Amino acid sequence: MDSTHDAQPAIEALQRRFRAQRPLRSGSLLMTIFGDAIAPRGGRITLGSLIRLAEPFGLAERLVRTAVARLAAADWLLSVRAGRHSEYRLTETGRAVFAEATARIYAPNPSAWHGRWTLLALAAGRADRSGLRAALRGSASGRSPPGSMCIRRSPASKRAHGSRCAAGPRRAGCSRAGARAARPTVAA
Repeated sequence: MDSTHDAQPAIEALQRRFRAQRPLRSGSLLMTIFGDAIAPRGGRITLGSLIRLAEPFGLAERLVRTAVARLAAADWLLSVRAGRHSEYRLTETGRAVFAEATARIYAPNPSAWHGRWTLLALAAGRADRSGLRAALRGSASGRSPPGSMCIRRSPASKRAHGSRCAAGPRRAGCSRAGARAARPTVAA
């Protein structure tokens, strides 16, 4: 029996769990596909092939097209002309986001938290703060004073999020306008 056949039940279970998610996180799935499957195999894929890859996960063609357009607008994917077709690949930002997510997912047990918090003082606008909150999901507290965020820190979270905090809102998924307007101030 080959390993593909042995893995089939696990693959089908993953597909069922993803299709049951609400809201559907199509951009997240596409970034996972790019980072795990496409980047190690040449790094480029046509939109039609990506649509076929996403179909077993319940993503309709229109949803894939919309998600790809949004990922490209966020500077995570780049369209590259290849003859009569366009191929998509991860940008430097997309590779960095994927690497940070991988580090966070496979980081050591988060229960090693030392009980300290890091306060981020933000001068960016509301949209930029929500982008930063989304980027640091899982580390931030439920409520923080206006213009700030409290981040639960541990050695693992510092490795996973430290470069994002130091790089400012642009790297944290915020708008270019917010990145020009302000950089977060980190106080331990």
